[in-house]
Amino acid sequence: MGINVPVSRPISWKAIPIIVSVWIAFMCLFGWIFPPDGIFIGMIVFGLLFFVLQRVVPKSHNRGMRSVHKKEFNAAIAHFRESDSFFSRYSWVDKYRALTILSLSNLSYREMALCNIAFCYSHTNEPKKAKELYEKILLEYPNNGIAYYSLNAINTFSEGQ
Repeated sequence: MGINVPVSRPISWKAIPIIVSVWIAFMCLFGWIFPPDGIFIGMIVFGLLFFVLQRVVPKSHNRGMRSVHKKEFNAAIAHFRESDSFFSRYSWVDKYRALTILSLSNLSYREMALCNIAFCYSHTNEPKKAKELYEKILLEYPNNGIAYYSLNAINTFSEGQ
C-alpha cells in the first residue's frame, strides 16, 4: 500500500471577493453586450478563463505536483525550480495572483515552490538540503507554517539519532 502525499491548500479569504467580483463583472459585461443570454455567456467565458489561467500560468508548478503524486521527487524538484524561477522573474503575477491567475491560494506560488522543493529533498534522502531550504523559507516568509513545522520535525528527528 502506497503512502499518500500530503497536500496543503490554505485559502486566502481576501481573494474570494476579488474573484467573485471578476466573475460578476464578466456576467454584467456579457449580459450588457449579448442580451438575453449574455449572463450565461459571461459565466462560460469566466469559467474558460479560470480553467486556462489555472493550467497555463503555473504550468511548472502543476507539473511538479503531478510528479510529487507519482513520487518522482527528482523530476518534481526540477519543475518546482522552474516555477520558482518564473515567479521570481514575474513577482507581480504571484503578488496579484487573485487577479492574474484567479487563485484562491494564501501562499504565493514561489513560496509553495520552495516548500515543495524542500519536501522533495526530504524524500530523496537529502535532509540537510531540506533543512537549509526550510530555514531560508522562514527567513523570507516568517509566517510559513509548513516550513516551521517541517523544520521542527527534521530537528526533532535528527536530535533523536
